Amino acid sequence: MAQETRKIYSNLFLKIVENALVTLGENQASGEATGVVFFNTNWEGEVSAQGATTVNIPVEGSDPTVKDYVIATGIAPELVDGNNLPVVISGDHAVNELLDGYQVATVPAKVVSRRLARAARAFAKKIDADAITTLEATTNTNTVTASTNKTAYANILSSVEKGMEAGVTFSAMIVTPKIYTLLKRDPEFTKPSDMGMKQAKNGLVGFVDGIAIVVANGLDAKTEAILVDPEHATRIVAWKIDPKLVSLDGSANYIGASAIKGRLIFKHQITNPAGVLLQNVA
Repeated sequence: MAQETRKIYSNLFLKIVENALVTLGENQASGEATGVVFFNTNWEGEVSAQGATTVNIPVEGSDPTVKDYVIATGIAPELVDGNNLPVVISGDHAVNELLDGYQVATVPAKVVSRRLARAARAFAKKIDADAITTLEATTNTNTVTASTNKTAYANILSSVEKGMEAGVTFSAMIVTPKIYTLLKRDPEFTKPSDMGMKQAKNGLVGFVDGIAIVVANGLDAKTEAILVDPEHATRIVAWKIDPKLVSLDGSANYIGASAIKGRLIFKHQITNPAGVLLQNVA
């Protein structure tokens, strides 16, 4: 029963995180496609309860060669290059919510849910901030003259073009509030992107050339937009220790109190620099 309760808590927590995130991972997007996916979640490995955790991200190499088949001789097998990228996760993030005045056996479910919700929303902000920091670390840039209401849309199209020239198809984009305001003044953006009553959750505000756009704070001062192909950016999120209710009766400081505790790890990794592009001001 205790294990089942812990799983309910962990699932509840991650669902609230999902609803609060701006930068979704692929397994966090709902079937209704109401969020914008910036990261794949293709990683392998076991999360260690002690010390650092090392996981592997499969990185595909070149595509296989398509050859004409000769019935009499067949074709020789081909070894397609690919490898695993090891990623070390050394930082843990903890939930430790005090439930003063409640014994473990008497904590109302709504109290636990409310405390978990508060912690989950705080975690979502940390995950989004780490995501933006990781994406901005790419060296792949498109330098533009500072956008105006007459050039914002065209500048983004130039960034899309640079990705296409490199063989990358971007599907998600983060823009600053200023760039979003400039785009809203351009009919090229507002006509196809005005979502009206169908405004989606998780920050989706419209599209440019089919690329879904969200608005976020915290970008570098010179960054106007971040374009992403989720195939080349990975998010790792996992419980190191599932959340559980713990009695604090043995504490010298608390009487008749309990806490909900858990440890979570997360990390973002770019696996191909060409898959992330920064639109920067000259």
